[in-house]
Amino acid sequence: MNEILEPYGSGDIESSKSALLRSIEFTKEEISNRGDHSAFDWELALAYARLAWIAEYKGKKDEAKRLFSLASEHEFKSDVLYRERIKNNPNVISTDEHPRTKGYSIEDWYSILDEVDSRYQSKWTKPNQAAHTTPASAPR
Repeated sequence: MNEILEPYGSGDIESSKSALLRSIEFTKEEISNRGDHSAFDWELALAYARLAWIAEYKGKKDEAKRLFSLASEHEFKSDVLYRERIKNNPNVISTDEHPRTKGYSIEDWYSILDEVDSRYQSKWTKPNQAAHTTPASAPR
């Protein structure tokens, strides 16, 4: 997956977008081959959130909103599957008695992407960069 996403921080928006679309395709193939979403929904969530960021950068607000929504759907699904897995594992003690009932907001995604994507050092300026310079702790 790292090789697929390498162009994401290339400095070229279209290369970044193409890399994300390839990562989504690869991830969906892995889900199909394995029949298991649990390990891959988080990756899909990140890819859709990154595409949303690009759409917003390009001024496509409706597209960005739709993609952030897809990201939140996959993140929430990932969270539900994770909770199910740990609930059935006697070696894991969960301290979270109140599971979330919805996915992340757009502001949550900004913070998560700021932290998770810091390793890509993307050369293109992300939207609202000045407002998102202090990343929150990402959940994974």
